[in-house]
Amino acid sequence: MNGSLPRIVHVPMALSTQGSTLMTVTQRLGEAYAAIGGDTLAILSDNRDLVTPGIKPVYVDFTENCPREWFTRPELAADVVAGKLGMQRPFFGRMYDPAIRALEEEQADLVLLYEGHYASATLPRWRKIRERSEVCLYVHNPLSRSYGPGELRRLLGSADRVIFCADHLRRSVERRLGKRPLSNLETVHNGIDSRFQARFPRSATTDEFGILFFGRVAPNKGVHLVLRAATE
Repeated sequence: MNGSLPRIVHVPMALSTQGSTLMTVTQRLGEAYAAIGGDTLAILSDNRDLVTPGIKPVYVDFTENCPREWFTRPELAADVVAGKLGMQRPFFGRMYDPAIRALEEEQADLVLLYEGHYASATLPRWRKIRERSEVCLYVHNPLSRSYGPGELRRLLGSADRVIFCADHLRRSVERRLGKRPLSNLETVHNGIDSRFQARFPRSATTDEFGILFFGRVAPNKGVHLVLRAATE
């Protein structure tokens, strides 16, 4: 371990699969950090046969508080009611307890908690390790609309930092918080591999142009809107 660099711990979505987006982000960030001599590990579900080459895996049982690997509608409704009453969500709120316990044993300077589905609901419980670790909620998706302004402020205020990969995600949360913004919200855009950067000045030779899309083709990604616009 390079003593001059902090130790970073990635906590992707609790029941991530090997090819999921957040697992890919974990792997690529870990590889990039290792390339400069950094030490990193990942907290992973023990029932997914996950591997992270170059990154130390720590396996935990995320089914401890979610034995079915999903919650019922009544359970989700109970979560929402508890949140509106200023209480901890009893189901999603405890989902990451095994990861928190694991990090009480592992030294971590920075914890990147990936927002996939309701990871933000667990933020108050991470106070157990905040005395010696900086806890950062890493937001890749819009935060659940089930969070009212009061609950959202309480949850996000329980993180040292809340990092958004896009400005529109941060601005959306700021609007939902109202007139009293939080000071720990910031945007850090995703990096671009140098292999995708132009090496020579571009010169247009025709009126045609190309569009390159990287990502999962799904309605929420809006690829169909680009294709429609290109033909009109």
